[in-house]
Amino acid sequence: MLQDKKIGIWGASYGGATAGLALGYENIDEKIDFLIMDCPVSSMKWWCGNLINKLKLGFTYQDADVASGLKNVKTPVLIINSKSDMVTPYFMGKDIYDAIINNNKGIWTVDDSEHCEIWLDYNQEYGDKIDGFLKRY
Repeated sequence: MLQDKKIGIWGASYGGATAGLALGYENIDEKIDFLIMDCPVSSMKWWCGNLINKLKLGFTYQDADVASGLKNVKTPVLIINSKSDMVTPYFMGKDIYDAIINNNKGIWTVDDSEHCEIWLDYNQEYGDKIDGFLKRY
């Protein structure tokens, strides 16, 4: 790590899923200080096209299971989601949160924001939640 510097990842939607999968590889979580996932996808199994994906690209959606990939990470993870999100429903963020066995995790859920719009609808609180999370870890 860089002396006196923190390295973190923030990702939204598929970006959150990608960040989560990356953090779950080998010892990457030892190199990253925190992860913030805004409206993350928990698993590709919820989207159609798995067979075509396997035939054309050589992997299945089960290979992109974010919740399983983050299970053993030690890096602090904050999940932000909304119960009104129709793209990445509330259960996706909750599935990721529940899968992480480490206690260095947090989840913040709002009731009424559209996909990836929590920062617009709750701007001050969004900043406060992230600031509090970063200060804690």
